[in-house]
Parts: sequence; structure tokens; C-alpha cells
Amino acid sequence: MIHLLWLSLLIPIILHLVHRRKAKVMPFSTLRFLRLIDQRVARRQRLKELLLLALRVLLLAALVGAVLKLPLRVGESSLPTTSALLLDNTASMRAVRQGGAAFARAQAAAGQALDGLKSGDSAAVELLQSPEGEASAPVSDLAAVRARVARMSCGYGSGDISSALRRCRRVLDGTRNPVKEVYIFSDFQRLAWPEHPGEATRDFPRDATVYLVDVGAELLRNLAVTHVDFSRKVAVAGAATHIEARIENTGRELVNSVAALWVEGARVAEKPVSVAPGGTVSILFDHVFREPGPCSGWIETGEDDLPADNRRFFAARVLDTLRVLLVNGEPSALPYRDGAFFLRAALQAGLQPNQLSPIRVEVVAPQDLASRDLSSYACAIFVNVARIEEDWPRRLAAYVQQGGGVLFFCGDRVDVASYNIHLARADAAGLSLLAGPLGEVRDARNREEGFFRIQRADAGHPVFRDIIRQVDLGSAQVNRFLSAGGEGGGDWTVLARLDEGPLLLEHRIGAGSVILCLTTCTPAWTNMPLKPWFLPVMHQAIYYVSRASGELLSGAAGEPFALPVRGVEKPVEVRFLPPPERSGVAASPVVVRSGLDAGENRAVFLGAERPGVYSAEYRAGTETRRAHFAVNVPPRESELARLTPQEARARLALPRCVVVKDPEQLAAAVRLERHGLPLWDYLLVLALAVAVLEVFVGNVFLKR
Repeated sequence: MIHLLWLSLLIPIILHLVHRRKAKVMPFSTLRFLRLIDQRVARRQRLKELLLLALRVLLLAALVGAVLKLPLRVGESSLPTTSALLLDNTASMRAVRQGGAAFARAQAAAGQALDGLKSGDSAAVELLQSPEGEASAPVSDLAAVRARVARMSCGYGSGDISSALRRCRRVLDGTRNPVKEVYIFSDFQRLAWPEHPGEATRDFPRDATVYLVDVGAELLRNLAVTHVDFSRKVAVAGAATHIEARIENTGRELVNSVAALWVEGARVAEKPVSVAPGGTVSILFDHVFREPGPCSGWIETGEDDLPADNRRFFAARVLDTLRVLLVNGEPSALPYRDGAFFLRAALQAGLQPNQLSPIRVEVVAPQDLASRDLSSYACAIFVNVARIEEDWPRRLAAYVQQGGGVLFFCGDRVDVASYNIHLARADAAGLSLLAGPLGEVRDARNREEGFFRIQRADAGHPVFRDIIRQVDLGSAQVNRFLSAGGEGGGDWTVLARLDEGPLLLEHRIGAGSVILCLTTCTPAWTNMPLKPWFLPVMHQAIYYVSRASGELLSGAAGEPFALPVRGVEKPVEVRFLPPPERSGVAASPVVVRSGLDAGENRAVFLGAERPGVYSAEYRAGTETRRAHFAVNVPPRESELARLTPQEARARLALPRCVVVKDPEQLAAAVRLERHGLPLWDYLLVLALAVAVLEVFVGNVFLKR
């Protein structure tokens, strides 16, 4: 049929040859001058007829091309095709603009891509937020693939384009179809697109066509709750717990909203917040947990363009008491001369009138420390202990690494050389309880005032936060104190400083802390124990360093969560229960067997896909132990900086990469790539123009 249509171009040529004009023979006296004129007229007439012939051939050629819908080039539309559909399902794809979420636009665009496939083609679907593993196998049942895309829901975690492209490559490697396509439907959040994707694109099939479909949009309003923490490691029933939230504005507009605290499903407090674009504010809530046991809640802000990061969950265990081990190196029958008397009195007193202290102090002598199990205490306090025994550093370092806290108070009995040898020197693992060596005693007797004053304290540290404005630390008088390694340099954090050196230092080791007070907790070297603020400062210090048995356990959505299995030294079955769906339907429990890793028994849960509070339980001997933890959107998902599709194409550096800025134009882009540039519209217009010109040439131009 095609050849017959093209043969129609011979018709005007045949007519031109058959109906050529012939000169009439007319008798005349002399033909010399007429022959000269006839030659000029004949040449001009032949040129006009050739022009008319060319127009007629061009007219028929344009009509035939329009009927046949000729492309600019011959595509591959007739060959079997395998398509890999990669949908970005990270938390940023939950952004809502113009009445719809970005992930819904990705699903609709994926449906367009599937509509463009024909019988005999195959397709597979991959997700950006997906664990590295086996890729989906392409199937020819396109209706099943379309149904799977429709059932998909957006996740709450992060993803990486490199691992996703590796899975797409495995999809294409597993097919025999000659035509290969990859569709990437994404908002092109910058953090998911590394500058150098590496082998993911280096080994990618060079004959595959990659379509980059932009389904995202610039967000104007977004407040993200990126961090929630208790100022102290532990929450104690009856004592005020400070819950701090960090709120960031990652949008482009100033946002005025309200931050609300929810505890056990009840809204208990709220505060107004106003955050400039790119700014961060911290909100502090005070809440008193009345009963010991598990507690959970969240902090949330008002609605904006990205609802996924408006809420951040927390889970902890409220303790009824804190067991504190106090190692007294200065015992005395006279209470006011006893090294532990003032400190114990402060810790056992309640912070409010008629309120009992949750701190339970057990005082032991240094020689009795070996018989005590440190793991059963919230923290350990050493008061003016003379010498450090050889086995103490190993036990204390392990205790602190696992979340325990140790406080050292100095005094005239402290053997500086013993402390430096056993505590300031690094062990085989490179750990030391003191970040620097102790120095000589500094005495204020030669000073004009006769004492040292507290010059500065870290008002943002949990030991002083919330009370720094209510106390007068400058009223303290310190007569003597020990100097410390380079005036508090090295790895020390200075919490309080005297006018001639540091007074209170902190050293972080693993999950725990070591706090060193370079003076006494008795009136021997200072009058601090006699000051009213000594009680709240000591309470906050104990709450801060206490062993985190009720710590905030949290993980990121879409990532494995390792739950410590305490009190069990062998693998056990742990039963995890996800939070209920928003519809109120309870989720099915998941049973995971724990395992030993670096000497710690842990159960790794892979099903933490949704934000919320998860619970777990396991058997420890005859006891059933329960734990719960919070799962939240990764804070980095609130970073909304985007790549342009052109930048994404440059990072992929693939030879056949097509940018589709509007999902509605995907079908046209695919058609253009498969069939080439359609010319029939232009050929039809050309045919009309040539027809008009042919009429003019045949009826006007030739008859002049």
C-alpha cells in the first residue's frame, strides 16, 4: 500500500510528458525572426512547466506523507519493550500542593506510562525507599502492574537513587526485549541524588531510555519538628520533666503556628511559635508524670505543605525511684564532718514542699564497691575518695559506656597521682574516664577576697537550664579547688568556671557521662552545700547523668531498629507490635529472634515503616519484660532543596535521558521518543500551501 501511494507521484510526470505543447505549423514568408522569438518563448515556457510539474509532485508527496503519518525518523514502537517504573516514595513526596500530594501525581504519571505499552510488553515497579535486595521481575500482565501501582502508598523514610538504579538495572538485565525504558517519578529532593551515583550509572545499559518525570513543586510553608528530647536522661514520677522540641522552617515564608504537647493521647500544653524561613527555634515544655511506667506522646505543629514532619513522637519509661550509689571517702561520726552528709541530705530532700525525693541514696565505703552491681544503680558518686583501685577503671568505663553516669567530688584526701594513673590514662580500648590529668590544689588564702567566685555557668546545659535565672551562683565562695588538665581543655566540656579556672567539667563516653567537680561537696573547701540552690543543682545533675534505663528510644522510619534485650544473655523471641493504623485497625505483631552483637543481645526489627510508638515484649527468665520506642520521619527529609531535572540528568550522565517537566506531557514525550517527530500536521499544511500555489502557477503565471 505504501509503495502504491508513492507511485502516485508518477502521475503528474506522465501527464507532463504526454500533454506537452507542440508548436502549430503556419505558412509565412520568412521565419528567421520568428524562429529567434520562438526559441526564447519555448525556453521560458519549459521552465514554467517544470515549475508546475515540481509543485504537483510536491503536492502529492505532502499528501502521501500526511496520510502515512511520516515521522522525522523511524522509531522502535513495533519492537517488544520492557519498562522499569521507579517511584519516589520518600517522606518528601507527601508534600501537598494544588490539592494533591506529589506521590499521587507520580502514581498518575506511572499509569500514563503503562497506558503507552502494548500487548507483549512487560513492566516492573521499584520504589526509591526500599531495602537493597532482589529486584522485581518484569511481567507482561500490565493490568496487574497497574493495580499494584494504584495500591502503593508513600513511605515516611529516606532513599538513595544509586541503590534504586541498581535494582532497575537488574530488571533490565533480566529481560530479552530489545527496547528498554526506565521511568523515574520524583520530586528530585537533593539529598536523594548524590553528586556521583557511581557504578549505578556506570554499568547502566547504554541503549536504555531514561525518563526523568518531575512530579514535585516548590513548597512555601513548612514547619518541621526535627528533634524531641528530655533535658534529662530519665523521667521521674512526681518531678517536672523538661521536654524540648526543635522546630525548623524549611519553607520560603514566615510561619506563625502553635506547637502542642500531647501525652498519652491528650493535649496537655501548647505554645505559639514564629519561625522565619531557614530559621530554627527551640520550645520547652514542663510536664509532671504522675505515675511510673511507660509513657509516650508527641509534639506537633499546625498544618502546612508537608504534613509528614509536623509531628514527632517520643517514648520513655517514667521511673518511681532512682537508686544512687554514693562511695564515701570521708566518713565521720560527726554528721557535719562526714563527706557525704550534705550531698545525701540534698538528694533525699524533695524539690517542692511536702514532696518526697525520688532519689534513693545508698552510702558505701570504698572497699565495699567491689561487692556492688553497678548496673542496678542510676549513677555512682565518688566523694573525696583517696585512691582508685586497679579494677575500678574497667568496671566504671563499661558502666558509663552503657549509659551510666559517674560524679567525682574532690577534696584533701584525693591522691592526684592515683587518679591520673588509673582514670586519666587511656586503656587498651583508648578510653579514659577523665579527659585530662588533675593538677595541684589552688588556694585562695593569698587573694584579696580570700576566695574564688563562680564566674560563668553553661546556662544551656541540663544541669543549669531552667534554674540559672532563679539562683545566684555568684554568691558561692570556693576556698580551694584542684586544677585540671590544661585548664579544662582537651575533651572536657566546662559546665561552670571560676575566675581562675574550671570548677565543673563533663566528659562524654559512649552513652554515658562523667562529671568532675574540682572542689568538695562539704563546707571544707566551699560554702556551696550551704546555699539553697545546691539542692536543685544536685538533683538536675543526678537526673542528667543517671543510667538511661528509661531513656528515649527512637528510630527512623524505614530503617532497621535494634532493640537492646536487657537481662537476657542468650537469643530469645521478641514480639514487636506496630502502632494501629489511622483507621484504628490494630496491626499484626511481628516476632523477631534476637542475637548477640559485640557482646550485646539485640533484636533487629525491620518493620518500622510508619511513625508512631511501637511496643515489644520478651521473656527474661520467668519475667515478661516490655519496652517501647518511637519511630519518626528522618529530619533530613525536611530539607526541601531540589535539583532541577536537568541537574539530575547531568548527574546520571546517561546517553539517552529525557526530561519531562510536566507529568501531563509524559505521553507526548514517550511518543516522540518511540515514533520520532510527527510530520503529518506540517505536511498537510504544506500540501494546502502548494495546492494554492499550483493553481496560481497553472492559471495565472503560465498564461502571461
